[in-house]
Amino acid sequence: MEKTRRTYKWDLPESIEKRIGSKTFGKQRNIFEEDHLMIILHEVPVDDHREHCVFMRYPDGKLWCNGRDTGKAQLKGLLQNYQTSFDELDDKGDEAKTASDHFEVIEKLVPINRACKNLSQTLKQARDYVPDDEVLLEMRDWAYELERSFEILLADSKLTLEFKIAQKGEEQVQKANLALDAQHKLNMLAGFTFPIMSIATIFGMNLQHGLENESIILFWCTFLCGLGIGYGTRYWILKK
Repeated sequence: MEKTRRTYKWDLPESIEKRIGSKTFGKQRNIFEEDHLMIILHEVPVDDHREHCVFMRYPDGKLWCNGRDTGKAQLKGLLQNYQTSFDELDDKGDEAKTASDHFEVIEKLVPINRACKNLSQTLKQARDYVPDDEVLLEMRDWAYELERSFEILLADSKLTLEFKIAQKGEEQVQKANLALDAQHKLNMLAGFTFPIMSIATIFGMNLQHGLENESIILFWCTFLCGLGIGYGTRYWILKK
């Protein structure tokens, strides 16, 4: 089924009707024709889905929203929704402990930050069309503050995530260095004791080799020979 945009019960100049698509209201923007100002804004994105919120300012100064004459309250409510989203994400950012927590905050921040930035620019342009409208002036300033707040929060969250990743990488390097150091010590111990253990194993076998009745001096000579081979092996391992 082909998607069509919503229609509202209000009077629009034909020149504005011609500039609106039949399927959707499109991006956040202003349409100013015959002293009628249509302000197309987006609600806070949810899972990257955007719902339109369409305002119409008539030449007499009345502000309508989605076909109703409650435009002023609706515009304040829209900005309040962005403010609430910022407060929630700011709290989640403070509570985040792991890199996954910070990534989750950033993932939600990116589309909302983009939508808020476009909303702020749209209201700024709307204020330029009707410079005497105090409501648009107030909402424009609020939207600008929200835009700056979201940008700062997004930048801080990205910086914190990068720090967490770098810190985790540094911890992994330190653990790897400790493992290499322990492995080196084990290699040195094995290289030092292997000759002695080999000689002891050979002479400990139940074989008649004719040295059972020799002087104790032969034992110590064999022991010293094993030590010499161990030191030689150590030197060979450490040699660059």
